[in-house]
Amino acid sequence: MIKYKAMMKIELNKLKIAVIGDVMLDEYIFGKSDRISPENPIPVVNYNSKDFRAGGAANVAVNLANLGIKTDLYSLMSDDEGNAIILDIIKKHKIKNLSIKSKKISTTVKVRIYSNDYQIARLDKEKIYSGNLSDSITSKLIKNIDKYDAIIVSDYGKGVISKSLIKLISKASKKKVIVGIDPYSKSKKIYKNSTFITPNLKEFEILVGKKVNSKNIKQLSLTLKKELKLKYLIITAGSSGIHYIDSNNIYRHSEAHAKSVYDVIGAGDTVLSIITAFLGLKSSISNAVRYSLIGGSVVVQKKGTSYVSKEELFSSDSDTNKIFILKKFLLERKLFNEKKIIFTNGCFDIFHAGHMDYLSQASKLGDILIIGINDDHSVKLNKGEKRPINNLDKRTSILCNLSFVDYVIPFSEKTPLNLIKKIKPNIIVKGGDYKNKRNIVGHDVVTKYGGEVLIIKKKYNISSTKILNKKN
Repeated sequence: MIKYKAMMKIELNKLKIAVIGDVMLDEYIFGKSDRISPENPIPVVNYNSKDFRAGGAANVAVNLANLGIKTDLYSLMSDDEGNAIILDIIKKHKIKNLSIKSKKISTTVKVRIYSNDYQIARLDKEKIYSGNLSDSITSKLIKNIDKYDAIIVSDYGKGVISKSLIKLISKASKKKVIVGIDPYSKSKKIYKNSTFITPNLKEFEILVGKKVNSKNIKQLSLTLKKELKLKYLIITAGSSGIHYIDSNNIYRHSEAHAKSVYDVIGAGDTVLSIITAFLGLKSSISNAVRYSLIGGSVVVQKKGTSYVSKEELFSSDSDTNKIFILKKFLLERKLFNEKKIIFTNGCFDIFHAGHMDYLSQASKLGDILIIGINDDHSVKLNKGEKRPINNLDKRTSILCNLSFVDYVIPFSEKTPLNLIKKIKPNIIVKGGDYKNKRNIVGHDVVTKYGGEVLIIKKKYNISSTKILNKKN
């Protein structure tokens, strides 16, 4: 069986993405300190090593390239020493540089000083550019737009991104090219009609002009999404994960995966890169966010500006290997036509012993067990606005960690009928709450081509509704 991670690697290799934005150089000075300066109450760092890494738009490009994605970089570059180092880095990562060079540009350099593995100071050298070269680099990308599946805009307010971005977004929209933006908080009007933006919490507060908390984040997010006419709005919240609004204006929150955090530098670039790539593969936004959180959890455990490798993103111990969107599953479905496929579905909002028992029994009826799971929007259609109690990420995580489950496929419709028609399982299985097989969704479809519909006898008199309604 071809693993999902292998398929995704192959698909990622077919993507071509352009990155436009402010390029910076991140310089790291590492040392140790065991005394305080007699001149001022500051540590004396015994310097022992130095490292240079791509920052800003260049780091986004490096993140994409290391996932096997063909990547072109559009920026404004200087002829100074800092730029020469950046050029060496992007050449090493096989990124095509389509930037415009000018002596009017000065490379932004961020020097971070580490003592005993802790960052103790940062020195910035920057000069904000203002001139018509910003329009020129945008026009250059517009001329080449047909080459790309997606465009990432990395706006750090250093002068590369200007009002001409409006033209780029308009052209991309007509060509159905995805545009993902890491926004500079003072420029929100120029991001209108893009596919999505990824502000962090601080940037989001500036964009909406209000202090954000758990009670108002949903409404503020919906308002900003509507104002900017975005398809998605994604807010990165560090150790709290990601808040996002999907295309159906459903608010969701996905928790972070990191077990420990060493350094958050560059994590936003990783999240932006992965979400854009997965949307380029026509993946669902929930799946894109899920993988971005895995990637983010990898880079925050590394020192300084970092990126995630394909192997790290698609690691074998990740439960996401069992999660498929329908389109991707159908590619693999062709490989096991002689296998007996078992299908069941549900919300699995409050997972209990009854679920465990009937799924375990179902897995023994054939070779492959597929679970169709209602996404959060679908749960609301069936159960009401107060459900689900647990979001899709949490519910799928439980199912994926069951050894006898082979595939988990989220669906947005009220019923899994469309899934059943495409998957064509040999057997549909439901729990003992059902009394009449003919009332089970998909019965007529499956029996028409010779399949079966089975009801597994209940071992436990328990349900999610009973658990929720139970009075203490």
